[in-house]
Amino acid sequence: MAPGSRTGSTSLGPNACLSCSLSTYNKPSLECYLCHGTTHAACLPDWSDYTKNADINKLFARTGLKWYCSKCEPTLNDYISGSEIRTSLKSLNTRMQEMSQLVCENIQISKTHTTIASPDNTVVSEIKAAVERIDASVQSKKQHEEKEERACNAVLHGLAENNTTLNDLTEICDALHFHRSGIVKFIRLGRRNMSLPSTEKVRPVKLSFNSEVNRKDFMHRYSNWQYRENTFCTPDLTPEERDREYKLRKLRDTLKEKFTNRQFQVRNGAIYARTTKHENWTKCDDCLDTNVDELESVWDILPSSSTQSSNGSG
Repeated sequence: MAPGSRTGSTSLGPNACLSCSLSTYNKPSLECYLCHGTTHAACLPDWSDYTKNADINKLFARTGLKWYCSKCEPTLNDYISGSEIRTSLKSLNTRMQEMSQLVCENIQISKTHTTIASPDNTVVSEIKAAVERIDASVQSKKQHEEKEERACNAVLHGLAENNTTLNDLTEICDALHFHRSGIVKFIRLGRRNMSLPSTEKVRPVKLSFNSEVNRKDFMHRYSNWQYRENTFCTPDLTPEERDREYKLRKLRDTLKEKFTNRQFQVRNGAIYARTTKHENWTKCDDCLDTNVDELESVWDILPSSSTQSSNGSG
């Protein structure tokens, strides 16, 4: 607190100078920051030049200076300043908040662990099963929608890439007696590798038809076309279907090597087998995970009642 004038004027009263015991009333004086006792400025060698209380008050107000009397000054080491107290309290408060947050997190973890580790896991199991069913349903719906989007598309493989795709397709449609207007759009798939000759890297052509009926009609005509040479036409498969188709073709090739007296083909996501070209194709069981080396007979992958067959070419 800054020094100031005192009321009550007698010596040895509340405003008595701590040095000379005379009243400090209306006299330049300083007030101790701790005990609030007053002392004449004239009684203090360092302050004797100050003859007005206004000057002393102005100095303390501007500088934030604190003055301690001769009795209180030796005890300053036993006190903590207000700023130190505020700093300590702030640090303590921060630490308490950290501890509180840690306790809350531990409680939450404990509750979660108790729920999961509870002997009665029926609810948890039911929720998990429901989530798995929903996820499977969403994936199934997504695949179904993707298949519908591709239903009117076909992919033509092996068609020479020589900047005459339109003319080539027109000639193919004429040869198949298929009306060219049934194809509404075509595009080469992927980027062309210019470092390779066009004969070494031929990009497939995706054909978009105006209806699924026309797409099936084109593919049927193309599969029976005798001049298709090393080209072939497939449906526009989803990534999952393409992966399965690739594995089926690898399995077909392996079966051909092992059972040389049989013919095999991949069609509609399955493997078909027959003995001669005069027989109908018989659909094999789903045997993607089968170890062909362990098969003793082709009948091991054919249904017990081999009645499901269809006409087609290998």
